[in-house]
Amino acid sequence: LVLLGFPISLVVAWMVDVSPEGIRLETAPVGNKRFFGIAAVLAALAVGWFLRGGLPGGEPAANSAEAPLGPQSTAVLPFVNMSADKDNEYFSDGLTETLLHKLAQVQELKVAARTSSFAFKGRNSDVRAIGTELGVATVVEGSVQRAGDTLRITAQLVRTADGSHIWSKSYDRKQADLFAIQDEIAGAVTEALVGALVPEAKAAIAAGGTADLAAYDYYARGLLERRRDSYESLALAEQAMQQAIERDPKYVDAMLGLLAVWRDMLDTGMILRPEFIARSAPWLDRVAALAPDDATLMAYRAEHAREQGRETEAVALSERAIAAAPADAELRDWYGMFLPGIGNAQARLEQFDRAVELDPLNARYHMRRANALALLQRYDESERAALRVAQLDPGNVTVLTVLADVALQRGDLTGYLANYLKSRQVDTRDHELAALLAQRLNEIGERNAADAWLAEARRLKPGNLPTEAVAVQIHFARGEHEAALAGALAIASRHDEERRGDWVTAMSAGCLAAHELGRTAELLAAMERVKVVPAELSPREFEALVGPRYDLRHQASHVARLGPCLFEPGAAGAARRGQMLQTIEVLLGLDWAKERNWWFTDGLLRADRARMLEALLPAPGTPDGLLDLPRRAAMSRWVGIDDDPALKAYVARIEAKHAEARAALPARLAADGLSLTP
Repeated sequence: LVLLGFPISLVVAWMVDVSPEGIRLETAPVGNKRFFGIAAVLAALAVGWFLRGGLPGGEPAANSAEAPLGPQSTAVLPFVNMSADKDNEYFSDGLTETLLHKLAQVQELKVAARTSSFAFKGRNSDVRAIGTELGVATVVEGSVQRAGDTLRITAQLVRTADGSHIWSKSYDRKQADLFAIQDEIAGAVTEALVGALVPEAKAAIAAGGTADLAAYDYYARGLLERRRDSYESLALAEQAMQQAIERDPKYVDAMLGLLAVWRDMLDTGMILRPEFIARSAPWLDRVAALAPDDATLMAYRAEHAREQGRETEAVALSERAIAAAPADAELRDWYGMFLPGIGNAQARLEQFDRAVELDPLNARYHMRRANALALLQRYDESERAALRVAQLDPGNVTVLTVLADVALQRGDLTGYLANYLKSRQVDTRDHELAALLAQRLNEIGERNAADAWLAEARRLKPGNLPTEAVAVQIHFARGEHEAALAGALAIASRHDEERRGDWVTAMSAGCLAAHELGRTAELLAAMERVKVVPAELSPREFEALVGPRYDLRHQASHVARLGPCLFEPGAAGAARRGQMLQTIEVLLGLDWAKERNWWFTDGLLRADRARMLEALLPAPGTPDGLLDLPRRAAMSRWVGIDDDPALKAYVARIEAKHAEARAALPARLAADGLSLTP
């Protein structure tokens, strides 16, 4: 930190040494004149600082150059670990995160999120540059030294416009005073930026914590392991949060930390969404009993309500969460992801824009923006957002997948494939990417290349469900119905391994193949044996299927997509389809088919030809869907709407684009130095 003030405070702090025996004055060969001489200079500096209005509790500090987040904005930079034991890094980082969280609870403050603040960890950055990059008017910085039972913490609040100090203080206390110190720092920063500390702000700062040092230590370790974001570290983070709660059963921050770890596990595929919902439900009740107005609690409650089909309640809870913590970037991100579909693309973008404003160095939020912009057909902006991700996280292969999706929506199928092949060059061990390439190359007629990529996916992870699911879809697309059915029968019992809809998509193709062969009863019986679908389509039977990993919405959506195995599309299946419709309305409510992904099922159950066509054709003003043509065409044949002129024209148009892409692909791959095969 290349500010004058921070080195000065460090000099004062570290001339007084902290040892296991406590705090002692460090002596020089000529006695302590060195200390008192420097102290005199610092005293003079302090007078000047005082005359500038450096004490908290008066008028809020003003910034001569308005920051994008406004004058009442700050970033908490990672506190420097000055302890002799470098393993105490988790402790200084934990203090930083706790302080950041406390300040974020104050409604009037805008606090840069953790990802952006921690981007400056270990960097010798000028405070003015930090202010420009994060859009904040001030920064909080400091250091921690821990020795035995003694703590020394220094903290200061600095203007980013000119590097001048607003407030600073050093604390030499026992470790038991840690929590009081954290509250004092948060209170002083709040007073300096927004004025006198009102009771509501004081209560918000103090909420959620613990008075148990051991519990806090576990919590801080859990935060560190969560940031490492690997399968192993997330398991360690889960254990640490649970240990913190065992020490202090009322530790709300640790409970929310445990939920955050489980959400990360959900994002990485370690657990499935229904399992996350089941795990988190009792913990939400515990948090609600202690902190009913917590914004993060409301966001989790919204997620649960949505999973159970209570859309109106879910939206209301999400909006309450945002209102309670408008400067929480993560809640903005959650709400944006909560608003699905093209119809909500602009609203989603607004939330992601706000998240980026609050956490500008978070690559994930820029990625969300890129996807939302692509949905709005603002492709140039989407590409720029994706390239910003590449700047922030150079090793992030997801950038290439965003660029691939933008190319696809522009109708550039060769660009789509080229970007996925580039992604494969970056991560040669990704078996799911190899399987995806197999499926997409097969769709444009590159059968030999598709077979090679499928073999590569199987080599990388033999027997993996996503790969075997792709194999079923490839067989079906080629008209190899016997092989598709055999593959579907082989994975029928592997429902619990599903991560991203791979199982149900493959089984849908398997049901279509079984229908062509007149063997749907065989595949249906296999799924009934393992209790994936109920023997009767009644609410009671559906509820009996629900366990710790799956909820009603999940089960209903899966069964609805297995239509070719469950009922005939014509008059012969009318009674069974009517029963399924009644069951879904009981389980999910009368407005269950609002989202586009339910439209085909809605049309099928109601025998509504127009609704089914609406689902299969591109939405007005949106690009043609270039992928998944074999299944779409087969579904239209199954329900008897393949004679529709608009649908026939659409299928012919996509087939022509596939042929064009196959012809253009060799030149594109040569230009990019890519190979069609592994």
